[in-house]
Amino acid sequence: MFCCVTILVIDGAALAEGGPELHGFASQGLVHTSDNKVYGNSTAGSLDFRELGLGGSWRPQPDWFFAAQLLSRRAGEAENGEPVLDYLLVDYSPFPQFSCRPGVSLGRIRNPFGLYNDSRDVAFSRPGIFLPQTVYLDKVRDLFLSMDGVQLHTDHRLGDHGVQFQLNLGQEHLDDDTARIMLGNAFAGSSESKGMTWVGRVLYDWNNRLQLGISAGRGVFTYDVQSLGLSQAEGDAKNLLFSAQYHAELWSLTAEYVQEELEAAGVMRFLPYASLQPTGWYVQADYRFFPSWEAFVRYEDGRADKHYRDKLGDSPIFYTRGWVTGLRWDLHSQWMLRLEYGLYDGGFILSNLDNQDPAAVVDHWNIFSALLAFRF
Repeated sequence: MFCCVTILVIDGAALAEGGPELHGFASQGLVHTSDNKVYGNSTAGSLDFRELGLGGSWRPQPDWFFAAQLLSRRAGEAENGEPVLDYLLVDYSPFPQFSCRPGVSLGRIRNPFGLYNDSRDVAFSRPGIFLPQTVYLDKVRDLFLSMDGVQLHTDHRLGDHGVQFQLNLGQEHLDDDTARIMLGNAFAGSSESKGMTWVGRVLYDWNNRLQLGISAGRGVFTYDVQSLGLSQAEGDAKNLLFSAQYHAELWSLTAEYVQEELEAAGVMRFLPYASLQPTGWYVQADYRFFPSWEAFVRYEDGRADKHYRDKLGDSPIFYTRGWVTGLRWDLHSQWMLRLEYGLYDGGFILSNLDNQDPAAVVDHWNIFSALLAFRF
């Protein structure tokens, strides 16, 4: 499990030379909610959650590695399925035969953040149909998803112990909805990254059973709020995430906690939400009762600010608490089916692109989702 957390640091068994390899995946989801909208008009049943990926990799020499992937993602009003370059990188690791393997990657690289950000769009790699949204908010996924730049990494193993370090430096990718999602529908405009973003992660592994990690990142972005005639307003986003995971023979336990700082500069600093400290966490237990069957239960908690009641008020859009339970059935090594049900209070995890009227967000709601996934 530990070595699968990242797409950039490869375990020792994969270091042999080989010809080009092709890989891909596809998933289609069905979402139904009692109230509020999740990935489309889900109160009537929505099929607007879909992922398609096609990529390739090549290791001409043990110390050189090339990889690329195209991604098409349909996610309600946030993403329309247009294909994008997910990652394109070249990696050089000069000492692949040693227990300590330093290296450097160049190109468009997924950011090493938490246990799941590297492979968050591959359904087989997620702990559920959707990632725990109180930590991995899809509505602001662009803030720390990937960047064009360089990654410095090292992977050191000593007996049953392993330590993995990764640091990304470069420029992140933001779409024009970033400011609108973060600040509200009244602030439609364009967004872009400013200067250098950095994201880093340290992961400790014991015997492929216990993983402990710390991730951190910072990015600065600018936005033009056209509706208010404002130009080049500036925002600063900082994230710190703690991760822990334990695997036994039949069960696993995972927990992550994230705290953020969001600061707006210039004229935007006078807004009540110009300085926020969002927090989020979850705890999940998985049980494998048959080789191809797995069940889980998860509790999630997220807040737009740790003092949201004093700063923002009691509106449901500023918090989320919920229970989720689900089943996973691996029909074949290439096919997977998931079914899940969740009960939520609050709408902090909801996208305001799908829910454009904050006053219409319902506090108590439930969600049923199903997903069929394929990979090769």
